[in-house]
Amino acid sequence: MKVKPSSFRPFGISFLLISMILVLPVQGQSSDTTQNPGIKITGLTQTLSSLLRTRSPKSFMLGDYEIFPEDLVDNDIAGLFNCDSAIIKYISEPGGEATYEMLAYEISRDIESRFVYEEGFLHVNAFSGETDEGMYVNISLTREKPVSIPVVLNASDSSFSTSFDTTCRVVFEASIDLFLDAGMALADSQSQAMQVRINTFTFEITSAPDEDYTYEDCYGLELGPGDGYSSLVENPPVFIPFEIKGRQYTAAPRCFSLNAKTYWHLVPADPESYSYEEGESPVLTYEQIERGDFTWEHWPISSLKVNLVMLPAEEDWNTLEDSENTAEFEYIVDDLFDENSLEQISLCCNLWYVEGVTLRGKKHVLKP
Repeated sequence: MKVKPSSFRPFGISFLLISMILVLPVQGQSSDTTQNPGIKITGLTQTLSSLLRTRSPKSFMLGDYEIFPEDLVDNDIAGLFNCDSAIIKYISEPGGEATYEMLAYEISRDIESRFVYEEGFLHVNAFSGETDEGMYVNISLTREKPVSIPVVLNASDSSFSTSFDTTCRVVFEASIDLFLDAGMALADSQSQAMQVRINTFTFEITSAPDEDYTYEDCYGLELGPGDGYSSLVENPPVFIPFEIKGRQYTAAPRCFSLNAKTYWHLVPADPESYSYEEGESPVLTYEQIERGDFTWEHWPISSLKVNLVMLPAEEDWNTLEDSENTAEFEYIVDDLFDENSLEQISLCCNLWYVEGVTLRGKKHVLKP
């Protein structure tokens, strides 16, 4: 769908059409599909919010905690995009002519006002302009903020345990296109006239301090003494308690890498019946949304590596490189979203763990 650069020209007929769509209920055909109950068309962006609510947010397991990345961003992600009231207010104001630029500004401001913005980064940007068929609105946003993640690892056979808090970043990115076909709207086909495309809708929790950070050194570590030991002695980090079979140890992180990202894609219920350009997300009409002809595809990517070096609590930390009692713990999970994925657990070098042990306790749900 070709779009034209936004200009300062007034809305013209598109302005009148969007007013009608936001104010009047849309009459759509009833559906006999059983694949999805469908969504009642209630407005341009309110319907978008309802559509986003049909997703089932995904969680992942980290030790004793079940974590929902979306909840750490906002308790109502879908509601952030309901801007119909702000749009109606703007285009109904007396005097002056409404412009695409000001419409985009009002949408951006309305979405931004819904965030509880105390720290981190927030960028909301909307664009609006003409297409060959009518008009479009693009809503793009990025929300990033630090979050405290509890890491509580208790062996299922009670042979060892440790717990600590770590600061990670939670990142939410979205880019959504809304289209209005003026000809169809004039022909009283409002549910066909409105269309939506989800370009980007992702959530990520990462221990990387910034997007350029890599964990090559972390995943290249081998169990046993190495250069990392001397740096832990020279620059002691915050110590972590660790217990092995009733004996207390003092531990320090040699490596901690957490990344859990989810990608959401909106597609027709039968993707093979719909063609679209490679590299672009499909465009769905509100008529398809109303009759339930859509599916949310969910793609999770995640990994975890924890490496801790430790000494018995009674020993001086400065003896880390020379002590015969120095121990090392390593925990690797390749898919945190799958509760049955492989857990690699190692206690080195004079310590071992019992086979069949799991560290997935699922005792708590992390609250924002």
